[in-house]
Amino acid sequence: MQRDRLDFLDNLRGIAALYVLLFHVYCVLTPNLAPPPAISSFIGFGYSWVWLFFAISAFSLSLTMPRHIATGMPLTSFAASRFSRIAPLFYVLIIYSTLHYCLTTGKPPAWGLIAGSVSFLFNFFQAGAGVPFQGDGPSARRSCFTPRFRFCTSSPKG
Repeated sequence: MQRDRLDFLDNLRGIAALYVLLFHVYCVLTPNLAPPPAISSFIGFGYSWVWLFFAISAFSLSLTMPRHIATGMPLTSFAASRFSRIAPLFYVLIIYSTLHYCLTTGKPPAWGLIAGSVSFLFNFFQAGAGVPFQGDGPSARRSCFTPRFRFCTSSPKG
């Protein structure tokens, strides 16, 4: 089976992903780490690489649609393909985060938070509150792995 890939886009997406990782290590984790002065302005533009990563990923996903259309059930094929690539690592991170939280705080996280994360509905509810999410985004910068999955950090200041 021949894979139609655009290697230069895969390479650029990989560079963007590494830049985003570097940005998150220095600017998002709590407590914030101070980057070396020589690269602090370089790291400060990491958010722009997030947009580049999203744009390249969306374009790459659009290139897979002929394969999904050929199955006769394109939406089911696409959803199954995406879930099988995202869910395994996501569930490993949920287990890790839950264990980390339990070991550092001595108590388990709210079951609603775990259920929201396992079901991929975490962005629709405020962490542990069970009410629809009404945040403006800054709280996403205080989490470890996903925008609303925050076992590792404190809740945002409201």
